[in-house]
Amino acid sequence: MKEDRIVKILKILIENQDYMTMQTLSKKLSVSPKTIQLDLAKLEDWLQGKELKLVRKTGQGILLEGEMNKKLEIRKDIEIDRKIESDYTPSSRVNYIAMRLLASSDEVRIYDLADSLFSSRATIQKDLERVSKLLAQFEITLVRQKNRGLRIEGKERKIRSCLLDLLLNSGEIKNVVDLITGTTDGKDTEKPFQSLEMTGEDVNRFIHALKRGQSSFIEDLPLQALITVFLMSFISFQRYNEGKTVVLSDPFTESLKGDAFRNEVDHLAHVIDEEYGVKLPEDEKSFLQVYFLSQSRYGERHKADQEEAKKLSGSLVKYWEQCLGHTLEQKEKLLESLTAHLIPALTRFRHGIYMENPILSEIREIHKNTFQIVKSGKEIIEARYKNQVSDDELGFLTLHLAAAIDRMKTPLSVLLVSHLGLGVRNLLEERLSRKIPEIRIEKTASYFSIYDQDLEGIDLVFTTIELKGITEVPVLHLNPLFDSKDTDILRKLVKPFFDRKNDPYRLR
Repeated sequence: MKEDRIVKILKILIENQDYMTMQTLSKKLSVSPKTIQLDLAKLEDWLQGKELKLVRKTGQGILLEGEMNKKLEIRKDIEIDRKIESDYTPSSRVNYIAMRLLASSDEVRIYDLADSLFSSRATIQKDLERVSKLLAQFEITLVRQKNRGLRIEGKERKIRSCLLDLLLNSGEIKNVVDLITGTTDGKDTEKPFQSLEMTGEDVNRFIHALKRGQSSFIEDLPLQALITVFLMSFISFQRYNEGKTVVLSDPFTESLKGDAFRNEVDHLAHVIDEEYGVKLPEDEKSFLQVYFLSQSRYGERHKADQEEAKKLSGSLVKYWEQCLGHTLEQKEKLLESLTAHLIPALTRFRHGIYMENPILSEIREIHKNTFQIVKSGKEIIEARYKNQVSDDELGFLTLHLAAAIDRMKTPLSVLLVSHLGLGVRNLLEERLSRKIPEIRIEKTASYFSIYDQDLEGIDLVFTTIELKGITEVPVLHLNPLFDSKDTDILRKLVKPFFDRKNDPYRLR
């Protein structure tokens, strides 16, 4: 059963203990009751032999009848089916293969990959081309050995960074989040990542060791940063335990000793030693310290970093202004907030450290053009630090530019036309000004005087009566007694005009 809507209906019925009407189901799924009826007929066929059945009762609706344990079994089966479907998409296969290669101590054979992914060897061969390109972004080489298997070559710190990047962007990351937050119901946590040997028990043991350590740094981290720090600490511990060590230069290691979070890293190393009997060397501790720095909001690292962040902020803002074609207002406010963000970000830029942006998709959707401006200037950062800047990082920068642009946004200039007298016109003007912040009523007119008005500088005409012959600007019709029911409708109508007027690329 692959129809998404039927699966949703089944889940709703499983979770609902009472009868549910067709109208309620149709509203929940935004389809007609007739469509629901057709879907229920298919669902009824699918339920045959599963000890569950649909019961219809006139005036009350429909109910899924059966033992609760059977319902829970069906729901679990559905989740597994959906997971398998998503796991074997081309992108998921590529990520699975890359993670397995990165985490494996031995060579990986194409036959084993094909078997694990229920795919042909030809499909895996094709996927490997994409895997090779993905790994190359981290300066890691995919080595194919005839009659032996696949392996990778690259610096250990790059391998760990790539593995962390893939884990954070995997759909399976939710399993680790559930383990960290303690919200898991046991599903999918016996083996959080199918491509890795890591088990839920391994993760829990490491989490509990960290908690027993009572580190104020760990406890104060936002959830997203905590997940990153936890995963890199866990990856580094496991890799070191397998004989895969990070090698850093002596001057670099020495420079970090008096830096922030050194005590926290030493404390973590002590916790690992107590729990596992494994002593982390200086290079490993320095490597983790860099990640601690990259995820913190710590802003006093070095005066040199503050100055560097300030200069980088200036370069970025200058480029953004060139793209926009004008100077940003209240620029000092933008420079101040951007500099504060960049101080910890410099560590990530220098070392190619990935930081997930949990609202990246929303940023891309809401601030589409602003994101493109920021992305077009990423060379400023990449040329300076010789590392790629992820879209996640660019999303954070986009929020700073978007805030600056918002401070410059101007409302739509509106001419209000009313045919019901001065009192109604005044009431309408007051309500519109209060409830529609995207507009400013520049002037008002009657039905008789509208055609004598100069529409220069007017973005929209609002009218309570039909107007003919006005083509210079868009005309929107209003309810003369404009009330709360009309507010949402009008704001939706106004939004495209407001967005167009304040589009970053049009603010020239």
